[in-house]
Amino acid sequence: MNSLKVFKLYHKCIHSMNILSPPMTTKCFVRTLLSQSYNCDNQWEARLDNDLLSKINAQSFFNELNQRYQKKLRVTAVDIDLFANSVTREEQLEELQHLVFQLRRTKETVNTLDSTHHSFCRIFLKYRQTEQLVKIISNRIGFGIFPDQFCYNMILDQLIEDKNVRNAAKVSTLMMAQEEEGTSLSQILSLYAVHKYINGNYDKNEWFNSEELERLTKESELYPNACTDRAVITTDDNDEEVRYIRVPYIRNEYFDDHFDLRDPNHLCGKTLYFFSQKFDDIVGRSYQIIGLILYEKWDKCLHLLEVLSKNKQNVIVKEVVDRVDQLINSISEENSDKQKLLDIKKVLNDMSSGSQIVDQNLDELVSEKLKHIKDLEKQDMQLMTKLFIDWENERQLALNKQIEELFREEKKREIEEKKRELQMTSRKVYFFENFTKHEMDFSEAERKIQELKAKTVVEEDYIPPETY
Repeated sequence: MNSLKVFKLYHKCIHSMNILSPPMTTKCFVRTLLSQSYNCDNQWEARLDNDLLSKINAQSFFNELNQRYQKKLRVTAVDIDLFANSVTREEQLEELQHLVFQLRRTKETVNTLDSTHHSFCRIFLKYRQTEQLVKIISNRIGFGIFPDQFCYNMILDQLIEDKNVRNAAKVSTLMMAQEEEGTSLSQILSLYAVHKYINGNYDKNEWFNSEELERLTKESELYPNACTDRAVITTDDNDEEVRYIRVPYIRNEYFDDHFDLRDPNHLCGKTLYFFSQKFDDIVGRSYQIIGLILYEKWDKCLHLLEVLSKNKQNVIVKEVVDRVDQLINSISEENSDKQKLLDIKKVLNDMSSGSQIVDQNLDELVSEKLKHIKDLEKQDMQLMTKLFIDWENERQLALNKQIEELFREEKKREIEEKKRELQMTSRKVYFFENFTKHEMDFSEAERKIQELKAKTVVEEDYIPPETY
């Protein structure tokens, strides 16, 4: 099947659903850490001029897809991608969220296109629904939205502009959890976000809100570590039936030290260590140590310091020493970590005497890195615009494949229907030739009916109901 026929078929389907395009709306962004041109809005909006997307009315399409979900009919990942890319109005965000939520609960979720994640994030950012977007991408099991590196940059930029440092740091920890190191621009923004959070006066108890705590509790209940029930097969010598009974057993406790992390200090510490490894300078080395301290990985921290102490000068900043001193003074002598911290302090003292620790302001050093953003934007913008074209081609290929599958299914139904018609025609044509066989089938049916009647036990005092 050629592409022209495929397009004409889908074009016909769209018109049959009365899907006409509404007027487009636009919304302006203000200047933040990233330039206004970074988002490539013009190139992104150009997708709506596509022959396919230009004919889609998002509201009618949503009603069609929602009805299919309600009727337990198949909705493909391509359908959701088409809807996500056709959404242009703020009031449609809830509908988009609903369909993505439904898709996550079907086997089609594994086929979710990359452009679905990108378009989902962009439309929420366009209308500055960043708070809700952070909740959605944090609930990876529930919604399955995984932003790409460009969306992560836009999210971090908007959160930092709104001075929502806590959520900016949380987004950085999500990148760490997915091991999404991104480009150099992503690494600078993530490091800056967590840097601002750990040095700000923020209550660590407010890292998770009540809604997130409830969700995490439910997720942990799916894999309990406490006593639970287990089905055990039992048999009886005098009973052929297999019976299942439930008995309690203890599930072995397991902590993966990654997705199971809940302590904000551990999350931020591991995130700092993850991103700071990308910077081979005094900022990267200093935040590797600070990250491991927050993460409470004392042995790893001590080993890293011993390796760094072999450098000649300007290894780390004095703020690292101050943090270790503060931590040593805050814990009691009975704490088992006390001696490990003292060992770390000893190495730091040796480095200080060797002029390997410099008294520089870490906040100023991190802020200096923001000056490189302008030069790094160009590379990201080139990659992003290329992806827009690739996604359009991938969508068309996925759509062609879906239509071919529909054709095959329709062809199978036609063949089955034709076979039934031929069987009925054959029975009519050869009825008299097979008359003897029909008589034998009839006799066999009568015999089985008589056997069933003979097995039926009628009570002697049974009184049949009266009929009127």
